[in-house]
Amino acid sequence: MPGGLERAAARFGERDFIRAGDHRWSFRDVEGRSNAFARHLHAKGVVPGQRVAVMTSNRPEFVMAVHGISKLGAAAVL
Repeated sequence: MPGGLERAAARFGERDFIRAGDHRWSFRDVEGRSNAFARHLHAKGVVPGQRVAVMTSNRPEFVMAVHGISKLGAAAVL
């Protein structure tokens, strides 16, 4: 459902969304980092409908990257 992360960030804010080892990211953190990644991709010329390759190990940044790509209307290719 589009906008799910935005709604969760507004509702749960500083609650933990991702925990990895000793690191924690709140709903608001993940939303902010996803937005920053979307802005970066947009500045590089990514537009809706394009495909963006995501090559990473299983780590928290994966979630932020996929959400950022989705925010642009682009498709994450895993």
